[in-house]
Amino acid sequence: MMAIQYLQLMLMLLPFAIGSSTYDKYYYMDDRCGEVIDMEEENIESGNLDLTIFLTYGPNMKCQLTIKAPDDRQIMVYFTEIDIKEKNRRIKNTCEDFLELFDGSTTYNKSVPDSDLKICGDYEPRRAYYTSGQYLTLRFTSDYRRQDTGFELLFTSFHTGVCNGTKEFRCRQGQCISKSFQNDGYSQCGDYSDELITNTDMDYYAAGSVILIICIILATCYICKRRRQRGAVIKRSGNQSEIPLTSQPVSQPFQGQQPVYHQQPTGYSHPPTGYPQPPGYQPQSGYPPQPVYTDHIGHPQQGYVPMMEKLSQPSYQPSPGYSSQPNYQPQSGYPQPGYHLVDPPPYTESPYPSAPPKQ
Repeated sequence: MMAIQYLQLMLMLLPFAIGSSTYDKYYYMDDRCGEVIDMEEENIESGNLDLTIFLTYGPNMKCQLTIKAPDDRQIMVYFTEIDIKEKNRRIKNTCEDFLELFDGSTTYNKSVPDSDLKICGDYEPRRAYYTSGQYLTLRFTSDYRRQDTGFELLFTSFHTGVCNGTKEFRCRQGQCISKSFQNDGYSQCGDYSDELITNTDMDYYAAGSVILIICIILATCYICKRRRQRGAVIKRSGNQSEIPLTSQPVSQPFQGQQPVYHQQPTGYSHPPTGYPQPPGYQPQSGYPPQPVYTDHIGHPQQGYVPMMEKLSQPSYQPSPGYSSQPNYQPQSGYPQPGYHLVDPPPYTESPYPSAPPKQ
């Protein structure tokens, strides 16, 4: 719910964040054909005029509209958009549909100074047009074939006398306009001298404001989600804390039941099983166990000890299933490969006389 409320608030503040990128006074020429827009009666000093409210203008149009400024004032016209059909863009005055500007209250007056007799195409004029008096008459004509979007222009009343320093702003070319038109995103002077921030900059600021608002909305949604998750964790931990943590007696096992095994404390380890190894013994990996010789060949009753004869030591071959070890060195203390027991020499009688037995 909080995220939805924040979203509604941001949408309400969106027009203020973007700025005055739209003007509050809009007029549509095809809706007011044959009429006169009296700026003094409308209580306006500037306004926007579009050819139509629809995506494209209609066929076979012949629409005329007159704009009247207050006494002792003139009218400035500045095109912000234009898309009127023409035959060839490279050749001048090949308009199929066109707009005409007349410097007066009727179409019998001359054209506005420096304006084309017929305005068409899709390139906005890079300048403003000024009437010599308080009237401006517009006439739009279209044929029966394909239509385009039309035009959009800004009209402003001005005078060339002494500007009121507190209420008016002087343009670079000397026109005096209302001070409220400064930095509103439109060029009422016609040369952007009343705009410290141009339309392009306004577009950048508007885009940045929209991006900022989107980031704020996403951050708000993320914070609300984290708060809900934290509340759920606290609720679960609260339910668990309600269980009484009292010591319970250990029940004795019943007859025929296995006793309960208690886990040894951490760090305790059972002694290793098996036979202890002799001290100093280093177990060798990869070498097969050797047989233990228990029988003695010879004549132990005659006092002779079995002797060992060294044979040529064959190359070591590891037994199957054991990994070979390079550079094998025999270990002392164990029967080594290449040795085997031999019989002692035969017994011969000594040439020396034996000692008489002791009495």
